Amino acid sequence: MRYLIAALLTLVSCGGSSKSPAEGSAGGTLEDYDGNWTGALEVGDIGLPLVLHVDAGAVRPVTLDSPEQGTFGLAANEAPSDAVRKGVLTASWPSIGATYTGRLSADTDTIEGKFRQGGRSFALELVRASAADLAPRARAQDPVPPVPYAEEAVRVDVPATSVALSGTLTLPAGEGLFPGVVLVSGSGPHDRDETVAGHRPFRVLSDRLARAGIAVLRYDDRGIGESTGTFNGATSRDFAADAAAALAFLASRAETGRVGFVGHSEGGLVAPLSIVENDAKADFVVALAGPFVTMRNIIARQVEDSLRLSGTDDAIVANSLQVQNRLLDAALVDGNEEMVCRAVDKAAEELSESQRQEAKTFCGPWFQTVLRLDPAALHRAANVPTLALFGALDLQVAAEPNAEAARALPGVEVRVVDGANHLFQSAMTCAVAEYRTIEETIREDVMTSVAEWVAAR
Repeated sequence: MRYLIAALLTLVSCGGSSKSPAEGSAGGTLEDYDGNWTGALEVGDIGLPLVLHVDAGAVRPVTLDSPEQGTFGLAANEAPSDAVRKGVLTASWPSIGATYTGRLSADTDTIEGKFRQGGRSFALELVRASAADLAPRARAQDPVPPVPYAEEAVRVDVPATSVALSGTLTLPAGEGLFPGVVLVSGSGPHDRDETVAGHRPFRVLSDRLARAGIAVLRYDDRGIGESTGTFNGATSRDFAADAAAALAFLASRAETGRVGFVGHSEGGLVAPLSIVENDAKADFVVALAGPFVTMRNIIARQVEDSLRLSGTDDAIVANSLQVQNRLLDAALVDGNEEMVCRAVDKAAEELSESQRQEAKTFCGPWFQTVLRLDPAALHRAANVPTLALFGALDLQVAAEPNAEAARALPGVEVRVVDGANHLFQSAMTCAVAEYRTIEETIREDVMTSVAEWVAAR
C-alpha cells in the first residue's frame, strides 16, 4: 500500500493556506512536544487525517502516520538536536517532499503549524491524543468475546538476524491437526492486524479462519508494534525472511498439519519469494490482491487509474505517464545505488524540487528490490497450489492485468471479485478514501472462499 503515499499526498496539494505557526505562542523543548498528535489536512472537501508521533528519546524523534493510506511510522530526517529550535518543532520527509513546522500552544495541548508539500502550504493544527484515541473504532465484523478459539501471544526469532517478531497465534477449538496459515501484510509498516483506514483486516480474517478450523499466525512487521528490528530500509527480501521464520514456527506447533501463506498486496509477492529464496516449506499460497505483473507495470497503472478517477484531462494523463515511465526506466538501469540515483535525477531534472525529491524514492532499497522482482516467475518457481483473488475495483493492484498473468501459471486458481476494492470491501468506487467510510472490513464471501480453499488442501 505504500506505493500511493507520495502520489496521494501530492494529489491533495492543489491549494491551501499559508498560515504560519502562531506568533507569540509558547515554544518548548523536544520533551514538551513528546506524545501523539492528530489533525487533518483540509483541501476543499477533502480531509486527510495525519498523526504525528514525537518520542524525545528516539534517534529519529518524529514520525508520521497517514492512516487513510495505510502508512505508519514514516520517520522524519531530524535528529533530536534539530527537531526543535527556538521552540519550533520542525520535521521533514524528503521521500514525499514534505515538511511540517509548528509551535506549541501555551497550554501545551495543541501545535499550530504549517504542512508544506509540492510547493503548497496548508495550515495544520494538531491536538494531543492518547493511544486510546488513535485506536480504530470497533467495526461490525470485529470479533467480540467470548470467542470459540484460543489466542496465544508468541515470539518468532528470525534466523541470522536480531529481529524478533511479536505475534498472535489463533488456535481453533478441539483437537488438531489443524491446517495453518501465516498472514503476510501489504507494503508499508503494519501491525499484526494490518490496521488501515480504521479497519483491522487481519484480526477479522483470523477470527473467521479460526472459526472454520484453521490455525492462524499474524505478527507485527519488524520494527513495528512489539517486534524488534528496523523497518526503514527493509526490503521484500527481509520480509520474506521474516515470513519464512513465522511459517517454520507455525509448522513446529504440535497442533498444526499442512501450513501455508495468506498474503495481502505485497504479502502476495513476499509469500513465493519466501519459498524460493528462503526455502519456506509452504504447502500452499493464497494471494489477496497480490501482484503477478512487475511492479513497474503496477505503478504505471496506479498513476493512470488515479488520474482518470480524479477526472484529469487525457492530455495531462498522457504526459504524466510519459514522465512516470521515464522515471521508472531510469530506476531500472544497471549499476549501484549511486548510478541509479544519478539516472533518476537526470530523468527528473525538468520536474519541480518536491517532485525530484519524491523521485529519489525510486533509488532506495525497497523500491530497488521490488522493481526488479518478477512476481510471475517467483510463483512459477515456488510451484505450490495457489489461490489468487482480485478485487474488480482495486486501484492499487489492478485486477485485469494481474489476473491474466496469474491464469497463465500452472497450479494457480484465479477469482475476480465483482464490486470489491483492494481491501476486498464492497465498494462503490475505486477510491482509496472510501476505505474508511465503508463499515465492512472484508467481504464475508471472500473470507469463506479462503477458508474453504485452505481446508480443501
